[in-house]
Amino acid sequence: MGAYGAIAAAMMSTAVPWAQERQSGWLRQLRTTPLPGWWTIVVKLISSLLLVLPSLLLVCLAAVLTQGVRLPAGEWLSVVLLLWLGVVPFAALGLIIGSLLAGDTAQSVAMISMFGLAILGGLWFPVEIMPEAMRNVAQVLPSFSYADIGWHIVAGAAPPLSDVVTIIAWGVALCVTAVFAYRRALARA
Repeated sequence: MGAYGAIAAAMMSTAVPWAQERQSGWLRQLRTTPLPGWWTIVVKLISSLLLVLPSLLLVCLAAVLTQGVRLPAGEWLSVVLLLWLGVVPFAALGLIIGSLLAGDTAQSVAMISMFGLAILGGLWFPVEIMPEAMRNVAQVLPSFSYADIGWHIVAGAAPPLSDVVTIIAWGVALCVTAVFAYRRALARA
C-alpha cells in the first residue's frame, strides 16, 4: 500500500501541476532566469519527493495502528527511505506526461498510467497468479521492482540487487526523457 500511495502521489504531484505551469506560461518565465533547464526538473523532482513522504509515513502509521505490524526500527527506516528514494522514476514519468500533454489530459493519462503500473506491477494482486506473459511484463516494470524492494525489507531480507538496478535504470531513463520532453515543451511555447 505504501508503494501504491507513493506512486500515486509522485505521478499526480508532477504531471498535472507541470502541465498547468507549462500552459500558464510559468515554465517560459523560468527560462528567463539563469537556472539551467535541468535544474528546474531537479527541483520539481525534489518537491515531488517531499509530497510523497507523508503518504509513506501515513501508510506505515496505519499499518502499526490498525494492523498491528511490528518491525525493528531499522527495517521501518529502510522501507521508508528506499521507497521514498525509489519513487523518482514515477515522478519523472509524471514530468514527461506534464510536458507533453495539456492539464486535463495529463491528469487522465497520469491516472491511467498509475493504475496500469500498479496492476501490471503486482500492487493490486500477486504477480504469481498472473499468466506467464503478464509475469514477464511485470518483472521489467519499475512498479514491480519498487514494491518488491518493500516486500523484501518487510520480510526481513535485503532487496534483490536486480530490483535496485531496475529502479535506477528506469529512473535514469525517465529523468533523461523528462529533460528532453521539457526542452520540447519549451521549444513549442
